[in-house]
Amino acid sequence: CDFYVLDEFKLGNIMSSSLINLISSDKAVDFIKSSIKEHDDCKVCSFKNLCRSGCRRHKDFSDNYKNRFCESFKFFYSKNISKLIEIANIVKFR
Repeated sequence: CDFYVLDEFKLGNIMSSSLINLISSDKAVDFIKSSIKEHDDCKVCSFKNLCRSGCRRHKDFSDNYKNRFCESFKFFYSKNISKLIEIANIVKFR
């Protein structure tokens, strides 16, 4: 994600470090751990498999990782889930 192309998130240089060392660094692991944290509502949400608690950038870390678009996602998915399933079945069986 280009929103995290900042010095504070830099893992290193692939020309001087191995990819394994970069992605297993403490900084990388901490970033991933903070990204997968989810709000308690996500644990019981029927649309969790679709939004996967949303993008880290849209989570409010001061509100137990609540995604600011949660209600919008729920509204969209509830109105369009049958169409999304239909599209998925068309693609799956092609």
